[in-house]
Amino acid sequence: MSRLQFFGLAILVSCGGGLDQKVPPAASTASVQSADATVSAEEEVLLHEVQMEGVRAQFWGVTVPQDVSKRFGVRGLRFVFEDGNSINFTPRGQLFFTDWRFDILSPDGQHLLLLQDRYGPYHVVRTDGLAAYLGGGDPGWSFGYENPEGSAWVHEAAQWSSATEILYSAGLSDMFPFRFALE
Repeated sequence: MSRLQFFGLAILVSCGGGLDQKVPPAASTASVQSADATVSAEEEVLLHEVQMEGVRAQFWGVTVPQDVSKRFGVRGLRFVFEDGNSINFTPRGQLFFTDWRFDILSPDGQHLLLLQDRYGPYHVVRTDGLAAYLGGGDPGWSFGYENPEGSAWVHEAAQWSSATEILYSAGLSDMFPFRFALE
């Protein structure tokens, strides 16, 4: 036996020689198992609900640790009407986990505040016109900061200060306060 053959035999023996080895699962099986594990680990749950006349706003998403605000788990918003119909809110742009807020209902219960994209605008919709809006209708009001230089500013932290006034912030690295009045 030559040295090369002996070396090959030694490697084969030390690696088990292919004896009693289990065949790995097919790639598609591993992918399916991995995808199933991800889906079950991030099962959609109801995180928060806002009740208003004739409709409930349901915030759906993933469970977050107890010391983290539930709003950071939100992945979507669904409106369930008293007739049993439900319609998902589809923002016109992209919202990140930090963009969702639960306090969307005005203090008098007549309007909803809905951010459309991380960079604005906000839409204000009358609660009695919500179904038409979700079906593609126009909002009652649309507002947000538009930078004259053309750069897109992040919009955040909108809150109702009264039944007809909203405070929000917009900016790039520094955030600036703004006020919008329903008129």
